[in-house]
Amino acid sequence: MAKATLEFDLNDPEDRREFELVNKSRDIALALWEIVHNTKKSVEWKIEAAINEPNTGDGIDAYDGIEEVYEAIYEILNDRGIKIDDYIY
Repeated sequence: MAKATLEFDLNDPEDRREFELVNKSRDIALALWEIVHNTKKSVEWKIEAAINEPNTGDGIDAYDGIEEVYEAIYEILNDRGIKIDDYIY
């Protein structure tokens, strides 16, 4: 059986960030999977509902669609405790 051991110096700030990224990688992968596979349909449903809502659908534009997409992405990341800025350096 193949094995791998990762070692980090948690007193070193750069190593600590790497350690935290490795520990969060499964959550990041699951968030990306959800964004890729579920977000499009849920955003479509929200926009269609808004369009079909009396007195509101006329004001829906491309900006609203983009806003819905980004809100969905941020919600998914937030639900998994992912703060992108913590992992980009």
